[in-house]
Amino acid sequence: MFPVDYQVNVHHEEGTKRYTLLENQDDRHLVVLAPELVRELTAYVRRGGKQDDGLVALLAEEAIVIDRKRGDVLPEAEAYRVMADSKHPAIQRAAMYRSPLPEQKVALTGEDLAWAFSLELAKRKLPAA
Repeated sequence: MFPVDYQVNVHHEEGTKRYTLLENQDDRHLVVLAPELVRELTAYVRRGGKQDDGLVALLAEEAIVIDRKRGDVLPEAEAYRVMADSKHPAIQRAAMYRSPLPEQKVALTGEDLAWAFSLELAKRKLPAA
């Protein structure tokens, strides 16, 4: 699923930081993860595959997007857009969790949340594409 055997070294003003490569997007952006989280990542992949909720939660919290040309970590507002363009479903789902919610003029009710929950359950019962 992910090429977790590739390491990326990024040079910062504080020194060199090492990451594990998850995805290289057109030689422009790198989606990476701290090396100490690779065991957790592979455990989630083995347990539930690409749709595992733990995997998505890990990526939503810990994945970092780096601009390959500058070597800078992208701000959150740009990072979720890059992650949304991923070819990996887990990274795409993690981007949804990182994206800001739109402004609501009408407050959500308990019925709205229950409907959204039941819709999400129905989607997860469908076979993965």
